Formats: sequence, structure tokens, C-alpha cells
Amino acid sequence: MSLLSLEQDGGPVCVPPPPVLPLRRCHAGPDARDAGPVDGHLPRRALVVATACVPLKIVPQIKFSDDRVCKSHLRNCCPHDVLSGSGMDLGECLKVHDLALRADYEIASKEQDFFFELDAMDHLQSFIADCDRRTEVARKRLAETQEEISAEVAAKAERVHELNEEIGKLLAKVEQLGAEGNVEESQKVMDEVEKAWAKKREAEEVYRNSMPASSFQQQKLESVKSALPI
Repeated sequence: MSLLSLEQDGGPVCVPPPPVLPLRRCHAGPDARDAGPVDGHLPRRALVVATACVPLKIVPQIKFSDDRVCKSHLRNCCPHDVLSGSGMDLGECLKVHDLALRADYEIASKEQDFFFELDAMDHLQSFIADCDRRTEVARKRLAETQEEISAEVAAKAERVHELNEEIGKLLAKVEQLGAEGNVEESQKVMDEVEKAWAKKREAEEVYRNSMPASSFQQQKLESVKSALPI
């Protein structure tokens, strides 16, 4: 506890400070100034005056015509409200949304035209332009991805084609060696053929897995159609 220093009879005297009351006494008048605490509390008059001295925070009232209010919300067509909870949820609107303000606007608009539909139209046109921009960016990204996938799939298809050619050449060599009566060498080449077939099956599996599901199904459908009699 801090001590107060007072002068008495030419020398300093330290005394403890007075107790702190629950509320600061307001010196609004002689009655409040002279009123003393009763049982550690302020008397009724001092309490009323002290309470009256507490500053109150005044919240300014906003009208529906304020620029901070979303005019699209007043017209019940704000994209932030319409798309809320959907896959294109835009989050919270930067302007004020208040159903009470909308009700005030609907009442006032019966007697006066505020032309808020023009503000709402500008808002919607800006939203549509932003959607078009995002769509174009996504379309370009998709085209680039498809080109990358097409190049990758083409390379894997080329690998299958190369293995087919290799197997064909090996089988021709086996046939030639058999015709010459070189059975031992022919058997060695047949072993190479088996290895090439295994590589081809693996390459075909990789090729199928690299293709989009829709493209693979379309390719299978075309293969079935080509096998049918005309």
C-alpha cells in the first residue's frame, strides 16, 4: 500500500491513502460533494449522480439510403446472398446487409422511387464480368492440362506401338531360324519374344491408366463398333 506524505509540525508524516470506493464520486453539486459513504457504499443521491456521469456510447443510426448499405440486398438479389451455401459461395458481402433496412426500403419505395435497381444492376454486371474472367482462366488451364495429358498419352501409345513392331520382327526371325533348322537359336529368340510380350502388356496397362476415363470408354466403344458387321 502506498503512503501519503503530509507536513505536520514542521516534519513529514506518512499516512495511508483513503479506501477506494466502488464508484467514483461525481462532484456535480454540494449534496454529492458532501455526501459520505455509508457502510462502504455511496448514498442513493451520490449513486444516482455518479451513474449519470458515466459516458454512454452513442451508436449512430444508419439508413437504407446510406452508401454503406448493399442496394442489391435491399432488392433481394445480392450474389453473396443468392449463392450462400452453394459451390460458388462468395463469402460475406463487404456492405451492410440488414433485413430491417430492407423492410424500411420496401415501405418507403411505395411512395418514392430510389432507383436502387440501377445500383443492383451495376453490382450484378460486375459479378458476371468477374465470373466470365474466372471461367476464361479455368478454360485456358483446362486446355493446357489436356495438351499435357494428350502428349503424355501419345508417348505411351507410341511405346506400345514400338513393342508391337519389336515382337513382329522377333517372330519373323524365329520363323527364319526354324526354317534353317537352327532350333537352339530359335528358342533363344522365342524367349526374347516372351519378354517383349510382357513389356507390351505392362505398357498397355500404363497407357490405359494414363487416359481419362471418358476417353478410354469412348475408345472402347469405337473398338466395339468397328468389330460389328456393317
